[in-house]
Amino acid sequence: NNPQINSENLFSLGINAVNNNNLNIALNFFNEANKKSYLKIHKDKSLYWLYLLTQNPSYLDELALSWDNNIYSLYAKELLNVEIDNIKFSIPLKNTKSSFNVYDPFEWIKVLDDTKKNFDEQKLQKYENLFSDESTLAHHAFILERFTKYKKQYFITPYRNIIKNYSIDKQVLIYSIARQESHFIPSSISASTALGVMQIMPFLSHDIAKDLNENYNVYEQFIPDINIRYGSYHLDSLAQQFNNNVLFIAYAYNGGAGYTRSQLKKGLFQERNRFEPFLSMELISFAETKDYGKKVLANYYIYNNYLNRQNKIKLSTIFQNLIQQ
Repeated sequence: NNPQINSENLFSLGINAVNNNNLNIALNFFNEANKKSYLKIHKDKSLYWLYLLTQNPSYLDELALSWDNNIYSLYAKELLNVEIDNIKFSIPLKNTKSSFNVYDPFEWIKVLDDTKKNFDEQKLQKYENLFSDESTLAHHAFILERFTKYKKQYFITPYRNIIKNYSIDKQVLIYSIARQESHFIPSSISASTALGVMQIMPFLSHDIAKDLNENYNVYEQFIPDINIRYGSYHLDSLAQQFNNNVLFIAYAYNGGAGYTRSQLKKGLFQERNRFEPFLSMELISFAETKDYGKKVLANYYIYNNYLNRQNKIKLSTIFQNLIQQ
C-alpha cells in the first residue's frame, strides 16, 4: 500500500514473482497494479495477467469492454467473439487542395502544440478544413484521434500509390511499423532525430543510400516515396535476420538487431510454461522496445485482417508462432 509505488512498479513486481513461480504473490501485485492504473493499456495489461493466473472469465469480460485496441483487449474480444467497434479505416475528405506544407516539421509542431489543450469543436473544424486532401490524410487521422482522446482509432492506409506495389505481407508490415513510428506524418522528427514516415535515423538512411548506390540528401527523408522505400529496404534486412518473425522485427526496428539478438540469447520465447509468449514479452529489458513490440503486433493483427482478407489470422495463432521450436 505504499503510495510511492505506481502501477507499473507493481506490475513489474508481479512479473518478477511469476518468473520465480510465486503465483499467489504475483496475483496480489497484479490486483494492486490494476487498482492503481491510470492509463488504459496499464489496466488492460494487469487484467490480462489476472486472467492468465486465475482463468477467471470475468477478467476477459472486462477486458473486452476496453476502448484501447491493444493485444490484450483484442485477444479478449477474439476469445469472446466480440466485435471491435471503434476502429475506422477511412476518413471522408473534402478533396480540396490543402494549403498545409506536409514537408515542414515546424508547421506540424505548431499543430501538435495547438491541439494539446483546449481542443474544441471549433478548432477541430479548422483542422478538418485544413487537412482536406490525400496528402494530409495522416494529419487528419491524427487530430481526430486526439480530439476523441483515442476513443476512436484510425487505421488508415495512406500512400497507396507507393505501398500498393509491395506484396500484401510487406504492405501489412510497413503500415504496422509506420503507424507506430510516426502516425504516417512525413515531417516527423523524433527526439533521437529519426526522420519521416518510417522514422529512419540519418546514419541508417545514409548507409542505405550507399547500398542502393544513390545520392544522399538527408532532407529527402521527409519525402514519403523515398522514406518508405528506405524503410522497406531495412525491413527486408531485419526479416531475413529474424526469420520473418513480426515481433522480433519490431524489436530490432526499435532497439536494433544486435540488442534483439542479445535479448533472445537469454532464452526468451521458449516453451517454458503456460505463460508464454506473454512472460517473455515482459522480460525484454528496454521498456520502450518492450511496449513498441506489443503495439506493432496489435497493428499487424488489425492491418492484416483488413488488407489481407483472403488470409485472415487469429491473435492466438500469432502468439503461438512467437514461441521458438
